[in-house]
Amino acid sequence: EDAFFSVENFRIHVIMVDTRFSRSAWAPIALKFTIIKLIRLAFHFFQQFFFKSFSQREFSKICEPEHPRGFIDDPPHILAESQWQWLQHRLQNVQSDLIIVGSSIQVSRINPNDGSETWGLIPQERARLLRLLENTQKRVLILSGDVHYGEIAQISPNIIEATSSG
Repeated sequence: EDAFFSVENFRIHVIMVDTRFSRSAWAPIALKFTIIKLIRLAFHFFQQFFFKSFSQREFSKICEPEHPRGFIDDPPHILAESQWQWLQHRLQNVQSDLIIVGSSIQVSRINPNDGSETWGLIPQERARLLRLLENTQKRVLILSGDVHYGEIAQISPNIIEATSSG
């Protein structure tokens, strides 16, 4: 959804991005694959330890993740292509002074180590979103949450994110 309004000739465009409906599913089977890989790794290590040398290349090959970052889809995504097209259309020729984008998950965090869901888990989607927002050449305020703390982050000269969650 989006809406336009104006306060004393200051035009604001508000866009709410649905990051839940079409997002790639977390792999509920990822844990199963991890356990299977650990068993396979232990068996392979045991076999290599007693019968021949165990190279780093073989170790890396066995330990490759089944699903990147726990997502099933390849490549994983946050928005469906139809949502990207809608967002791009809404951001073309924007006449407002400020664009406010609502996102249920943070955009500024690149590599969360606490298991939080963020746009940073899927770097190509995050980069696509930021490119679209930068191309407007307008000031952008991203409002996000879902991390159980508050934060204000400047992502670029024109993009600021305010996170509030509790």
